[in-house]
Amino acid sequence: MDSSACVPCLRSLSGCLACYNQTNCIVCENGYYFDSTGTCLSCADNITGCSFCRNASVCDVCQGGYFLSAASCS
Repeated sequence: MDSSACVPCLRSLSGCLACYNQTNCIVCENGYYFDSTGTCLSCADNITGCSFCRNASVCDVCQGGYFLSAASCS
């Protein structure tokens, strides 16, 4: 295989937009954040009503029908 050929990220890298190689994500999709192990996790799974977050406890943008209050969605 040509070392300069593009190879898709593995589908097992859920929430990954761009990867360094097949197993290491470098950019998470919108609505995901990096945890301490470099895995992309869903904002909404950790903060109810959150669309965009910087980590598991700080939401930046809420989904429709929710409003942002003290880094969480109500």
